[in-house]
Amino acid sequence: MALLGVGIDVVEVARVARLLERYGTAFERRWFAPDEALWARRAGRPEIGFSALLAGKESVWKSLGVIDDGPVPWRSIHVLPDAAGGKVTLPDGLAPPATTVRVDVTLGDRVALACAFAWSGMR
Repeated sequence: MALLGVGIDVVEVARVARLLERYGTAFERRWFAPDEALWARRAGRPEIGFSALLAGKESVWKSLGVIDDGPVPWRSIHVLPDAAGGKVTLPDGLAPPATTVRVDVTLGDRVALACAFAWSGMR
């Protein structure tokens, strides 16, 4: 497998909590697909779930190395945690065919930070 790129991102949970408080479901609809929002809300503390997903999306985007002046398709980059770290689904055309992307999301001490590391590669 040939490595395309890596991406790392850190999201402050308190910042996401403020966004949720201020914008509520408008924040969710802008950044997350319905299945992602459902997963984050089930976490008990939605700000933690949304922070983890946001860090995951950002790290995936960085790992792809996409250089584009247009808007980032945040809702189209699906990141859902699974037993192996995180399942990533990308829209057609965002990455070369046969691209594999994996993401691992961790939470910092006392859940102040969500950190994600993603890698993309060609089969």
